[in-house]
Amino acid sequence: MRTLIIIALAVLASEAQAQGLLPPKEYDRPYKGELELIRARDQAEVRARCDQRINFGKHAIACASAWPRLNQCRIIMLSDEDIVALGYDPVVVMRHEIGHCNGWSSLHTGAR
Repeated sequence: MRTLIIIALAVLASEAQAQGLLPPKEYDRPYKGELELIRARDQAEVRARCDQRINFGKHAIACASAWPRLNQCRIIMLSDEDIVALGYDPVVVMRHEIGHCNGWSSLHTGAR
């Protein structure tokens, strides 16, 4: 019973942390094209490899570049350990970036 409670609390904490980071439901689905995932060494590499117009704010965690006509998307993302150290859930970050691969605007309209 104790294990079940701990798992339930972890899921609730993850869902609470995800608020405002998840894409709208129509973009929150697996990407069907060719997906390339590049793990950056640090935030400086994320900033250098991503579109220079992106305003990361305090933390440069990840970015996505999509080429819909080619059915391709590239995600540049910190290691899971670095993401966790910054207080984020790597699964939520990946869902966020895949939302961009699926066409979600960089304006983050409809974020959940």
